[in-house]
Amino acid sequence: MSLPRHRPRSRFLPPPEDEPYNIIPMHNLRIDHPGLRYPQVHVVLSSLRAVGDLRKPPFSPWVPSMDILDWLGLFFGFQHDNVKNQREHLVLHLANAHMRLSLPPADNNGTFQVIVVREFRCKLLENYSNWCSYLGKASNVDSFDSDTRRELLYVGLYLLIWGESANLRFMPECICYIFHHMAMELNKILKDYIDEDTGRPWIPSLSGENAFLNRVVKPIYDTIKAEVAKSKNGTAPHDMWRNYDDFNETFWNVYRSFDRLWVMLFLFLHIMVILAWEEKKFPWLALDNKDVTFRVLSLFITWSGMRLFHALLEPAMEFSRVSRHTWGLVHRMVLRILVAAAWTGTFVICYTRIWVQRYHDKHWSNEANQRVTFFLRLAFLYGLPNMVELVLFFLPCIWLNAKVFNLLSWWFHGNCYIGQGLREGVVDRIKYVLFWVVVLGTKFTFSYFFQIKPMISTTKQLLDSTIADCEGDWQAIFSVSNKFIIGLLWVPVVLIYLADTQIWYSIYSPFVGAAMGLLQLLGEIRNIEQLRWRFRFFATAIQFNLLPQEEIKITGGSLREKLCEAIHQLKVRFGLQLPLKMVELESNQVKANKFALIWNEIVTTFREEDIISDQEVELLQLPLNSWEIRVIRWPCFLLGNELLCALDLATDLYDAPDNRLWYKICKNEYRRCA
Repeated sequence: MSLPRHRPRSRFLPPPEDEPYNIIPMHNLRIDHPGLRYPQVHVVLSSLRAVGDLRKPPFSPWVPSMDILDWLGLFFGFQHDNVKNQREHLVLHLANAHMRLSLPPADNNGTFQVIVVREFRCKLLENYSNWCSYLGKASNVDSFDSDTRRELLYVGLYLLIWGESANLRFMPECICYIFHHMAMELNKILKDYIDEDTGRPWIPSLSGENAFLNRVVKPIYDTIKAEVAKSKNGTAPHDMWRNYDDFNETFWNVYRSFDRLWVMLFLFLHIMVILAWEEKKFPWLALDNKDVTFRVLSLFITWSGMRLFHALLEPAMEFSRVSRHTWGLVHRMVLRILVAAAWTGTFVICYTRIWVQRYHDKHWSNEANQRVTFFLRLAFLYGLPNMVELVLFFLPCIWLNAKVFNLLSWWFHGNCYIGQGLREGVVDRIKYVLFWVVVLGTKFTFSYFFQIKPMISTTKQLLDSTIADCEGDWQAIFSVSNKFIIGLLWVPVVLIYLADTQIWYSIYSPFVGAAMGLLQLLGEIRNIEQLRWRFRFFATAIQFNLLPQEEIKITGGSLREKLCEAIHQLKVRFGLQLPLKMVELESNQVKANKFALIWNEIVTTFREEDIISDQEVELLQLPLNSWEIRVIRWPCFLLGNELLCALDLATDLYDAPDNRLWYKICKNEYRRCA
């Protein structure tokens, strides 16, 4: 947080000629500066000065040279240096946006194009618009078709809030909250709203010099400072003190995710035990028995029971979040417990009625089948929200702000604004799902045949055994309970079943990671020899990927030619084949010079960023072709020691013909060019 270092009245005086600036000297448009040669910059500045008939601030004298940002700074009490910085920030953004859109610098009246500032405003306030939409609040940004000044006022207000202090930038939703209320006050000023209490024109709640700093930023900073003092230099537990992220949660509801993998593991364990109990060679053969098929339906009891268990754990784990501001969270917890208990009880009653009817009729009668049909309908209704969520997982583009989708999101995850728009692409989601399908498919297959199924015969023998069947010390063990012994046998199996997912993940992830690394060419250049060998691919890849193709290939041709061309393109894309031979690059002076310019620009950028030194620049730069040399003048780090190697080779083959010596030298591309 920066404090004003100027005298109180300096902000109203004309700026001096030597006033410091960042990129463009906004205070003096008459000097010869490269940034002032663009007409778009002057058009933006003239639009900012179009204060017009806006009501002048009552707290400070108004100078005719002031602009819209000065008007906002005086009305809402922003720092003078912040106003200067954000003026330059806004001018650069709008001028660049104007040039990118290839629009004329001004319309017939010489003012700025409203479409440019409107698009910039929509992009800048996108998070604010999403925030309002999520909370169900009406946005305080009033858009008019031809009012450029109002658009500039909203943009300037947001930038001034954002630029007042670096502390606020750690809390984007806090900025949205502040902007929402300050934009409401700005609208009252623009509409000449009369204060009902005083009978005078509306005055913002924040007014006076540095009012925003003293009444908004400083209290937030003091609160953060007090919380950091509680951390005891980071040694205190995280739940005992708060940081910027925790304060930002004041403006949205936090969500603690629940790992649904445990629910899936217990459901599959439930099904595998039922199928393995029949001791068939393959699990699907057990489904030929109708009794087994309907026993599988008991998984809905397990599913709803685990939902009830999770709903009971949620208040115990998140009770600290409950406050007078989070009654919606309390209502959600209570409703989830009641609904989960109702579903569990309903499934238990309906499932029991099915088997009562089955044993009463001693076969699957029409009455029993009707009860099964009713149970399946209940199961469909129970799983319908999860099916909708699964569809939306693969098709995130159809997520809308409809109430039904917000209700589903609130019910399953709670209100969470952060990260709502951060979704992976459909292709990435499919690859992610396929990876876990393979991992979990292998895990469940192994668990069924090597963990669950071998335990069934032993379990049946123990259930059928009695104390009389045992001899010696085993009678004392079985006198406790057969079921207790069965439990001791199953506990390690279940624990291994729940924990071996990490083992299968560790087996598959290296192979997938290695395949992705090979396709993305990661880690190929590990030493200078690899760099020298791969540099030729880089030179020709620039010609193939970055520069426009001068020759237009004929789209026709046989299927074999198209297939060969596709394979060639694939090899070139992954660096398995050179798209151009060195001879082709050398014979075309224009292509060689283009590559030299691009490579030297990369090296120059490295030097400007202070990544390399001046000596390394000399070694890396590629000299432009001159003196009509027919070979490429590669950088010095590629040609080092090659000339000495060529001389040694000539010494060894002193009695050999020149053609043989040249053939040996040409085997190394860099040696030939050296």
